[in-house]
Amino acid sequence: MSKRLTDRGAKKLKTSEERRVVSDEQVSGLQLRVTRNGAKSWALWYRTRAGQARLMTLGPFKPANTRGDGLTTAEARDRAEDLLARIRLGADPRAEEVAARAAAAAPPAPAALTVAGLMDRCLEKLPLKPKTLKEWRRMAAVDIAPLGTRPAAELTRAEVRQWHMAIVERAPYLGNRAFEVLRRAYTWGAEQDLVMTSPFVGLKRQGAEHRSERVLTTPEIAAVLGALDAIGQRRPAPAREDRPKNAPKTGPGWPAYADATRLLMLTGVRRDMVVGMHRAELEDLDGSDPRWIIPGGFEGRSKSGKAHAVPLTAPAVAIIRRRLEVTHGELLFPVSRRGRLSKLRETAPDVPMTWSSRFVANLQAAAVELLGAPMPRWTIHNLRHTLGTHLREDLKVGREVVSMILGHTQGGPTSTRIYDRSELLPERRAALVAWAAWLDRIRETKRTADVLPMKARA
Repeated sequence: MSKRLTDRGAKKLKTSEERRVVSDEQVSGLQLRVTRNGAKSWALWYRTRAGQARLMTLGPFKPANTRGDGLTTAEARDRAEDLLARIRLGADPRAEEVAARAAAAAPPAPAALTVAGLMDRCLEKLPLKPKTLKEWRRMAAVDIAPLGTRPAAELTRAEVRQWHMAIVERAPYLGNRAFEVLRRAYTWGAEQDLVMTSPFVGLKRQGAEHRSERVLTTPEIAAVLGALDAIGQRRPAPAREDRPKNAPKTGPGWPAYADATRLLMLTGVRRDMVVGMHRAELEDLDGSDPRWIIPGGFEGRSKSGKAHAVPLTAPAVAIIRRRLEVTHGELLFPVSRRGRLSKLRETAPDVPMTWSSRFVANLQAAAVELLGAPMPRWTIHNLRHTLGTHLREDLKVGREVVSMILGHTQGGPTSTRIYDRSELLPERRAALVAWAAWLDRIRETKRTADVLPMKARA
């Protein structure tokens, strides 16, 4: 049924038992549809350029000069003519309407995974030791942060190379470690299908690392021992009125760091193990076999992952007893708390002290002054090299015993390592006792050499 529709005629259309459809004679395809309940609405029937039939609802009918939502006859014709013009140009308004509704009903697309997000997920899932996890989180927050907002899937090799070189220029070792951490995150992300590929494929670390294997000579060791005695003594700070204006403050010395360094020289363990020493790790201090057990396992502090037993000599026990007297918590080398934090001393948990570059600089300067000659650059870690080398060359200790003192993983066939569980504790104790005596001898030799010329001048 078709007729020239008007608002008055459309208003008078009556319902029937079936839906009524009245086509407009003026605009081809425009229809007024009347349901059995009397609801009236406008629709447009058309064919796409591909020949597909479409029926698109335009909206409810509204008589002219009335309020409410809907389209009058004139408005429906205008709307239909606009749509027909688009259809002749190849558009498909009905398909566009369906697509728009589907997009509105669909859940929002997840934000693209960023480099920072990839790092967070990786660190949550990888089974890292607590200390390693802490360091990786620090690198993620500081060194990898410049790339953090980039979508992980869009990071390019050029961006990785530029980022890596920017860190390497100021700190080669740190740049290489950050490179390895981010590369591991991308490898894990590819395994979990979070990224399709890694921008690290084909890239190599660019930082030139120079591993220090410096070994202190006998006179240098004697100078370091004397320097420890000189700067490790606790001394009172001068009163404010007795200190010249702008003069450097003379602090209370470095007793904790000096004791930690002495233990490093006597035991050969790593620095972090000493500053993290717990009371519960010490055994038989009053007996004939005092030892220090550095725990292994996932939560342990031993680098090899296995518990490391350290035989304690008499000088080492004396240092430990001194630390037990001046500390009250579980740690023997806790971080000092001053000022406002002093009230928390009894309630706050112990935190191991961090190593001080100022202490090392003062120690190196004092050692040069006692030696009376320049010393090539050396680090605290070089004390391990020094102990291992002099045990072999001066005290003729076997290589296997020295390796176990240093806590190195034993080499050799796998079957041998599995079945040979000997820790050579008696041999290691004998070697460390001889080492402590050797250190005492060179210290006394240095003192005698310094005193004799003074007597001769007298």
